[in-house]
Amino acid sequence: MMKATFQILRTPLFTHQMNNVKFHLLHEKSADWSDCGTGKTLTALGVFTMRNKSDLTNKMLVVCPLSVMHTWEVEVAKHTPYSIKLLRGSLTEKLVELREPAHIYVLTYDSIPGRSGTEGKLLQALLAKRFDMLVIDEVTYVKSYKARRTQVLTYLADTIPFSLALSGTFVPNRAEQIITIYRVADGGKTFGRHYHSSLRTWFRNVGFGFPKWELKEEKEGAFKQKLYDRAVRVRKEECLDLPDKMFLTRYSDLCESQHVLYQKVADELLKSITIGRDVAKLTPDSTPKKLALEYILPRIAKMRQITGGFIYNDGGAIELLNNPKIELLKETIELLPEDDQFVIYYIFKQDRVYIEELIQQMGLTYGVIDGTVPVEHRDNDITCFTAGTLRCMLIQQQSGGFGINLQASHNIIYYNHSNSVIEWQQSQDRIHRFGQTRACNYYVLMMKNTIDEYLYESMNRKMDLVNCLQNEEEVLRLKANLELILAK
Repeated sequence: MMKATFQILRTPLFTHQMNNVKFHLLHEKSADWSDCGTGKTLTALGVFTMRNKSDLTNKMLVVCPLSVMHTWEVEVAKHTPYSIKLLRGSLTEKLVELREPAHIYVLTYDSIPGRSGTEGKLLQALLAKRFDMLVIDEVTYVKSYKARRTQVLTYLADTIPFSLALSGTFVPNRAEQIITIYRVADGGKTFGRHYHSSLRTWFRNVGFGFPKWELKEEKEGAFKQKLYDRAVRVRKEECLDLPDKMFLTRYSDLCESQHVLYQKVADELLKSITIGRDVAKLTPDSTPKKLALEYILPRIAKMRQITGGFIYNDGGAIELLNNPKIELLKETIELLPEDDQFVIYYIFKQDRVYIEELIQQMGLTYGVIDGTVPVEHRDNDITCFTAGTLRCMLIQQQSGGFGINLQASHNIIYYNHSNSVIEWQQSQDRIHRFGQTRACNYYVLMMKNTIDEYLYESMNRKMDLVNCLQNEEEVLRLKANLELILAK
């Protein structure tokens, strides 16, 4: 393999990136928690280049979300002379690409465990390739230590001499998941190799019936210090002169048919919360509370669907309703200057149907990113949006909230938003990143006196929905919200 140079402009980020490169070179396994848009991909390429010059690395494997694969392809081509292979498609296609010579190979998280019936063929091929360096991009995709994805990735990471984990929002939904993330990131050097013993060392279970882990007070100082034994973090404000973020909430009212159906589901949810809390107080058994949680989440999903103008009935069919939110979206788009590009984030498949119909009626050019769009189409749409030939990107937040660069726009419209704080923060940074010169506008569409408002407030308190439902204070807040709705 050839020795390569690393081309990077001397931007205000340069000093921070070089300092981070030096830090990672001192550790065989390390992590970079720098904010989104501060050049973590470039840092990883810099680390690989320096080790390549010293004959320490020749082949690097990158594991990342599907939406980030194109970013790696673009950055490698822009800043280095390295060859790169994207391992996608069928198992056979991945194995063919893996046999081709290259410096960098990129694989998605979903491919890591392999499909059922493949008997670990992809993992065997990856091990046989004998990679020198592993980059785990958006490592917060690693959550449960029980997940097959986590187990396979941990095994693979343990066999590769050098590794670098990246995430702009590395704190997961639950604090104890940090143990799993660091086990994959540094081989257990920070918090230990064995999950349960590490968990008991640093956390205590304070849940009643349903396990809930909380960091031990006497361990808090040592725990926070150890987070940066083998990790670095650069904040945007330290190295970037970025414009302001402007959050603009826009409201509409439910129509009569929505209101009637919404109140019915809200009443069912309020009863389930009351019953679930009462049962949990009477028994230490985790089953009643867990069942209550499983009962609550689907009803919250139904309430969110109703605010978007539809609902999945018990048979799985879609019942369409009047949809004032789509009119609110139209008004919001019409507020934007005609030459302004914009991004629309949505959650449900039916949301896309409504929004796409509206965009077509308005005669706007647009691209789409969701789980059904082929990778090559998605990459082409991002390229066209960056070039200015598409005015709008319509993105399902779970599929396009990470990694991609959409700074051609400075406007995001949230038709609705995720339950995850990480997805909420990451999606904002698709436009608020290095190179952005305009103030970033975030239009959040909400229906008055609905779950939309509660979820938005929870996001601003940095509380994921599942965490809210396991927090007594937050459950009481949701209960009060429902009682207020039903009183109207």
